[in-house]
Amino acid sequence: MKLNTVCIDESGITSKNGHSTFALVYIEYSCEEEFDSSVIAVEEKYRIDKIHWSEMSWKVREKVASDISKLDFKSRVSIFKNPINVDESLLLSIKYLILSEDKIKNIYIDGDKPEKFVGKIKNILRSKNLPVKNVKGLDDKKFSGLRVADFVAGCVRYYYDNPESDNSIKVFNIMKSRISITHMNQN
Repeated sequence: MKLNTVCIDESGITSKNGHSTFALVYIEYSCEEEFDSSVIAVEEKYRIDKIHWSEMSWKVREKVASDISKLDFKSRVSIFKNPINVDESLLLSIKYLILSEDKIKNIYIDGDKPEKFVGKIKNILRSKNLPVKNVKGLDDKKFSGLRVADFVAGCVRYYYDNPESDNSIKVFNIMKSRISITHMNQN
């Protein structure tokens, strides 16, 4: 049976304008190491330390998008209009994007998030009687799925903030087969 690892990252959550995104990348795998080695191969191919949306040129983003869009993953992205209440937005995102899944093995959150962030996710899962032992904050250097989540979050946010940009349209169109977007509103 294939299980999902969910990697969570966000983009633009402290902005006062534009959009914020929470990207939840679902990696279905038989072997987690296979996905990891595929992402590392992409990074090595383009001689980048790690996939990170804000640290790549458009030319490299396009090439990386082309390669990672061929990997076995799907992503769900919640998008909000800024400014947002980060805690409330996170709660909504988790409720709508994770709780419908029944084959989740691990949830990894980009490790530069405060422990409070990890605790909130655990509380949401507990409230639905779901296990929380495999919810962890990790450094994106340790798990490539987090780097893919960063790329997806950045790609979607940039596309929504710059819908006329040829670059954002091109990269988004390459990735869109792997992305499901939910527009969210805060009450």
